[in-house]
Amino acid sequence: QSKDDLERRTIEAVRLHRELLRAAEHHHRLWRKAAESNPDMGELGDLREAYREALFEAQAQQMALSMLLDELGWIPTLPENDDLPDGKAVR
Repeated sequence: QSKDDLERRTIEAVRLHRELLRAAEHHHRLWRKAAESNPDMGELGDLREAYREALFEAQAQQMALSMLLDELGWIPTLPENDDLPDGKAVR
């Protein structure tokens, strides 16, 4: 594949990783907030599991991103907030 294609795929992977991190952070906030308000244990367990799944997905994407960055050989520059207004990453 060309360097341009690899760079494009790497940038998409960075954006996806950012989106997945935001999702994991959101689930973490929900879980912690629920833990503070003493919900039933079933609800708390469900929220914790949703957080763990989101975190696992972000970590898996991070490994894929790392491989792309290794193959590319450098880190592309992206604006910190280069997402669409609705919060979804550009793909």
